[in-house]
Amino acid sequence: MNPSIKLSPRFPFKALALALLLSGFAGNAQALDIPDTREVIQLTAAERNSILRDMRQYLITLQGMMNALSVDDIATVGAAARPLGGAAAATAATARLSKKLPEKFRQHDEKTRAAFDRIADTVDQKGTAREVFSGLAQVMKSCAACHSAFRIQEQ
Repeated sequence: MNPSIKLSPRFPFKALALALLLSGFAGNAQALDIPDTREVIQLTAAERNSILRDMRQYLITLQGMMNALSVDDIATVGAAARPLGGAAAATAATARLSKKLPEKFRQHDEKTRAAFDRIADTVDQKGTAREVFSGLAQVMKSCAACHSAFRIQEQ
């Protein structure tokens, strides 16, 4: 560094604050310029709320599973995963709603539920934490793919 340049001791903080401020503006400008190309799924308010409730439950469960893994509580991970597996999709209300959803959306849902089943099976079979994390990665991959492809809009 050039010894003739004197920087304030607060320079790093000011530079960081400026960078964060500018990055916020740049991100917002970019977001406004990018069209939302996701497929729109039109549902009634009740149907939309049902799906959003399920998605929130996925997130809450994933957070609980991560917390359990952080303290080596593998049994809790399996117990949390099982109710979100394929058996959970087998209700009459879910079947009716499923008929209104695009095939690709249903495929994402099936992949997500199958991944939760695999996590529970891994725990039941005394699998390793690494195998459980692999299952969690599959759940997150499926969630991200679906959220990138679809958006739900109320009719």
